[in-house]
Amino acid sequence: MESAAHTTRVTKSKRAGTVIPVARIERKFRKGHYAKRISTTSAVYTAAVLEYLCAEILESAGDITSESKRVRITPRHIMLAIENDEELKELLKDVQIPEAGVLSNIHPVLLRAQSENSAHPAALSQEL
Repeated sequence: MESAAHTTRVTKSKRAGTVIPVARIERKFRKGHYAKRISTTSAVYTAAVLEYLCAEILESAGDITSESKRVRITPRHIMLAIENDEELKELLKDVQIPEAGVLSNIHPVLLRAQSENSAHPAALSQEL
């Protein structure tokens, strides 16, 4: 009879089928005073969206990592994954990722000027 009274706890994340903690998001919503009333469904939806975005970014970053013959995903790979996807690029346009470096981009005007200077014989020597 005691076994029927004993129930196991099931987390909100497990009920929702997410890895990201739903209860923590709900707690942050409530403590943040974003609205007078906050439903649990809003936290579930937010957790699902965050999980989808993380999965999308990490999948693209994993592809870039394997293309560059590496084993670990670095911040550089995450930045390149975001830059390669137009929607993610627009969503995260103001985000700076530490240790990711910058995109390799040389302005075409600079490339043309360099090729003209290298063709000039006086530009080859600086010993004059």
